[in-house]
Amino acid sequence: MQNDGRTQRFQVTTSPLDKNARGEMNYQLALGTYRDRSSSSDSDKPLIASAEGDISIGQAQFAGGALFSSPYQAASSRVNLYWLGDRSVTVGLGMSGARSREDQGLQVDTSLGLALGSISLGLSTLMRSAQYPTLESTLQRSEPESSPDEEQNWQVQDVGISTSTSLSLSWADAAWGRLGYSLGFNQFHGDKEATLLHTLSYGRKFGNVTMNLSFQAASDRDNRLFLSASLPLGRRASLSSQMQRYQGENNYTTTFSHNPSDLWGYSVGASHNQSQSRLNGSMRATTAYSQLSANGTLGNDNSRSMMFSASGAAAYAGGMFATSPYALSDTFGIVSVPGQSGVRVSAMGSGTTITNHFGNAAIPSMPVNKKTTIQLNTKNLPLNIRLSTTSFDVAVSRGTVITREIKAAVIKQLLLTIKMVNGQPAPAGASVLDQQGVLAGVIMGQGNLMLSNEQIDKSLFLRIPNQSDCRLRFKVPDYFDPNALYEEADAECH
Repeated sequence: MQNDGRTQRFQVTTSPLDKNARGEMNYQLALGTYRDRSSSSDSDKPLIASAEGDISIGQAQFAGGALFSSPYQAASSRVNLYWLGDRSVTVGLGMSGARSREDQGLQVDTSLGLALGSISLGLSTLMRSAQYPTLESTLQRSEPESSPDEEQNWQVQDVGISTSTSLSLSWADAAWGRLGYSLGFNQFHGDKEATLLHTLSYGRKFGNVTMNLSFQAASDRDNRLFLSASLPLGRRASLSSQMQRYQGENNYTTTFSHNPSDLWGYSVGASHNQSQSRLNGSMRATTAYSQLSANGTLGNDNSRSMMFSASGAAAYAGGMFATSPYALSDTFGIVSVPGQSGVRVSAMGSGTTITNHFGNAAIPSMPVNKKTTIQLNTKNLPLNIRLSTTSFDVAVSRGTVITREIKAAVIKQLLLTIKMVNGQPAPAGASVLDQQGVLAGVIMGQGNLMLSNEQIDKSLFLRIPNQSDCRLRFKVPDYFDPNALYEEADAECH
């Protein structure tokens, strides 16, 4: 989705993934309404419910789903087989059926992926019956006014499609970059002519600059050239530029992105073509309660757009109310650090959450049937706070909700500089005891002694071999700075 609302789609060939790493079973439920692709569309907006899930058994993954609304219903199933290794192979087969008030039909798709060292090969086909309805075509009240770019878009020309075949081949090398080629061929029901699309792409890193070049040629539209460059600016910022030539028009885009921390970042950019110029900006932030994002655009034709979003989750278990900026899975945990907000909690594969004002945080998901380490980052805590632990290991089965409380202690430390009656520093190695004879510490350096917590308020005595004990006299500070490791005071021994 471009900043002016136009939609573009690109095919990307990826290496086979180990789906078993996701766990044995996953599911998702959704409820909502249809959203028009553009302002020129005029569609019905009924309530739409959907459900989908998948289960992995060995090297196979089985998936299924269904979508239901009053004017349109669809169901689908799919099986994927994976053989991983130096020469990995992926095979997939899917089938779906759809029905509207006027039409009904079937769709079958197949896919094959091969990874042979530095070479990857992909092949996919799709076959669709003549009366197969889509959700978009079913809900459309009238034909939208398409822009020339939408009319020429390869991916949106799926109305009346009978078969679609794509072939991709790529070669990658750490030194020379990645070179790829793909071929797409579409056939349609009726009198519409078949379309052919060629895409050639190359990407490589030159020093710190990452360059990507892509060229598309099709039988039914103008050629398209796409060039991009990205340059990192330090560890947390980057500058990227893009140039796209299509239908005799050049489009230029430049974006600056900066992430001052892992929890928030922003970007600003500008785009220009022969007919208009636009400024755009976005900001995102992660809090203990939600993920927040905002973006907007401003054009030289006085057009404006703004969007805000927030997402998060809440959970209650074991007497603890916790929040998370991410959606919760069916296997999650709650960590409590009473009274301490801002502690970052992370687990493998679940991202980082933050303890809320109650000191609680929900870990959105955890690996199933394997040990994982929960880690707490105390960087944002005051320096005088000590946790009983900053990491622990757990192993859970699917559907488990764990709770764990981490004790937090407030540490007060006072560094004494002790002098004897004659004004000389207390000798190094001398012992300091309380009234019960319990050792409080040993003199180090130039008469220095570190006291903590309850030791600070006790009566203390200095013991030097072959001399009488003397009592320490010092004034305890009225305020201990939570962001200081210790306070300092002078002491005399009488």
